[in-house]
Amino acid sequence: MIAGMLVIGNMMLSNFYLNRALRKIDKVQGDLDKTVNALQFSKSKIDTMQRELSAYRLFIKDIQGRVEIMDLENRKSQLRFTQKRETIKNRLDSLYKKYGITNPQVEIVEL
Repeated sequence: MIAGMLVIGNMMLSNFYLNRALRKIDKVQGDLDKTVNALQFSKSKIDTMQRELSAYRLFIKDIQGRVEIMDLENRKSQLRFTQKRETIKNRLDSLYKKYGITNPQVEIVEL
């Protein structure tokens, strides 16, 4: 009889510890589920940020291209201006020599 009571007591104690272990496993499973959900949310945020960064990268490349075009057009314009200025200066010099003007009234300003 004592042996039977010991077996029953041992089974009840084992049952208590098993139930306790199951509750801890359930809690850990819940914590893991929450962690997985948090990771999935973070991954979706990161994916969204990567898409936005790709769009900004394209936008910046577009701006860089437009700025380069504007710079080249400005250089071309400046070159034309310099060439025209030199042509006018050379023409004035030849006219001064032709007509013997030594003290011209027109002052040429270098930029």
